[in-house]
Amino acid sequence: MAHNPSAVIGQKFVVQGPEPQHLVFKENRISLTGDSGEVKDIFGQLWFKIKGKKLSLSEKKRVLDNEGNTIAMINEKLFSIHRRQYICRADETKVAEVKAKSFFQFKSNAEVTFLKGAGVEDSDPDYKISGSYLNRNYDIVDISTGNVMATVRRDIVNMANFLFGSDTYAVSVMPGFDSAFVVCIVVTLDEIFSDRARDD
Repeated sequence: MAHNPSAVIGQKFVVQGPEPQHLVFKENRISLTGDSGEVKDIFGQLWFKIKGKKLSLSEKKRVLDNEGNTIAMINEKLFSIHRRQYICRADETKVAEVKAKSFFQFKSNAEVTFLKGAGVEDSDPDYKISGSYLNRNYDIVDISTGNVMATVRRDIVNMANFLFGSDTYAVSVMPGFDSAFVVCIVVTLDEIFSDRARDD
């Protein structure tokens, strides 16, 4: 059974009310400054920023809130047969692992598993990511209920941005789910599948 997502990154990031929270994720794929992307709502209000360490061996990324405070970290698990990323809180406590299941043709499936103490995985994954990473068209699904907790869709209107080193896609987070945690999952998938595509 999936854990309560309201306490993953922070209660204040949990979507309230009956309607989904619609966010716009603009990713800068060729930034040399470490500014990897930003997340705004449909009114242009900044919610999150993603910062990475370019030209660094650490491969760490930070997720910041709209006041510039680090709220989460993304760390890669080194020396793993299957590409994995850890989602950590600001103090670098590991809370979840995202692991690729398959990558072929237009499918790019992955699983999210919450971690017990000392970074030990639960026996079963809590969420599955199913769809096409290459098309930025996938869902985050609660395995225990089958409910879709968030959706990611590429913004067709802004496809031209892709040619200039950026990419824009829409992220819809369902009520009761942690929007910051969803952003972390999106960032981990970018790390996993983008790197794997380049390696292939």
